[in-house]
Amino acid sequence: MTRIPMAAVPTAHPTANRRSLRRAALISAPLLALLLGGCDTVSGWFGKTPDPPLPGQRVSVLTRERKVEVDPRLAGTPVALPPATVNAAWAQAGGTAEHAGGNLGLSATPGEAWRGDVGAGASSSRSLLATP
Repeated sequence: MTRIPMAAVPTAHPTANRRSLRRAALISAPLLALLLGGCDTVSGWFGKTPDPPLPGQRVSVLTRERKVEVDPRLAGTPVALPPATVNAAWAQAGGTAEHAGGNLGLSATPGEAWRGDVGAGASSSRSLLATP
């Protein structure tokens, strides 16, 4: 078995170790600050404490919602619709600027007016941003 003298074993230079420690600190400090910045538990450490809630009684607005029900006073009222109109063009999303097409007429035998490829659609990695 051959012994290697210690003088022959290469060692890292002391300033190289300090440089690597400094580099690790420079990389990890902003990362740690970024991770802790979103925590609620450290908000008292880095920012002011939240204001106390306003005085008064809290009333939920959602508990007062009611289901849609027929008004018995309107039970005998006849329904009156304007005459049906033909929409020659669907110029924009929603039909009109008011998004109220009115009483649109329908042919007695409706059929396909046109067909076209509108793209691949949405997926888990791609979402649709335009209105249909």
